[in-house]
Amino acid sequence: MWAKGTLSTGTQGFGYIVFDPLNASANDQQPVYVSGPTYDTTVITMGGHPGIVPANSNAQYVGASVGTGFTQTQVRIVSAGIRVRYIGTELNRGGQVVGIHEPTHATLNGMNITNAQAIQGSVNFKPTNQWITVLYRPVEDADMQFNSSLNPVNGTSPGSYFMAALIQAPNGVQADYEWEAYASYEYEGRNIRGKTVSHVDTTGHAAVLSTVLQSEHMAPSTVSDTQRSSSFLAQVEHYAGQALTWLVHEGASIAAPVVKAGMTTLASMLM
Repeated sequence: MWAKGTLSTGTQGFGYIVFDPLNASANDQQPVYVSGPTYDTTVITMGGHPGIVPANSNAQYVGASVGTGFTQTQVRIVSAGIRVRYIGTELNRGGQVVGIHEPTHATLNGMNITNAQAIQGSVNFKPTNQWITVLYRPVEDADMQFNSSLNPVNGTSPGSYFMAALIQAPNGVQADYEWEAYASYEYEGRNIRGKTVSHVDTTGHAAVLSTVLQSEHMAPSTVSDTQRSSSFLAQVEHYAGQALTWLVHEGASIAAPVVKAGMTTLASMLM
């Protein structure tokens, strides 16, 4: 799934993009909501409020196909992210952007700027034409398992919109931003098209997960794609080198080139 568009801080100088990556795995969902020019409140509000602009997902499976039935599919998130950048006039540039990945994957519906800043892991930014990125990361085991429902355990129907960028414009002006959202998935089931063999190295998976959960790099940031990939892959290499203890004498030296080659795919998570 990949989508893009523009958003506005509306009539009260407040705007946002909020994202539920699991809902984007089916093409009959609206995983992204953004504020439009007529948005008239200062909190994230969904459910038919005036000025909200939804974005439809473009996955190859519909929501009704996800389930536990004999012909249904199950899905898990591989990677996901959102990003925003200011595209308005220099006169209206200012205020702040708060990037947030809710640490328990609870919905951000009803959140305002002050509440968002109080949540662990939120980051404040000054609006510029540089992308501000919020990346998905797993929180518990269920986040890495195949799902048979688009309503996650910690979320509220129709899903849990737990990734967001909240924007406060200066002096309540209407400011314009560009946004993008993406997500990639793994599907399993009888009727999956283009099946390929899937394999998980338990030791390597634990090493990568350890990096993801502990790395400051995974917090909302404005780091360039090149720098982000380099720092993250360096950490993965370090953790994997330590984890391969079964290679008693040459574990680190053997792990380094293997990890460098094998972890290249992970860079797609960070673009």
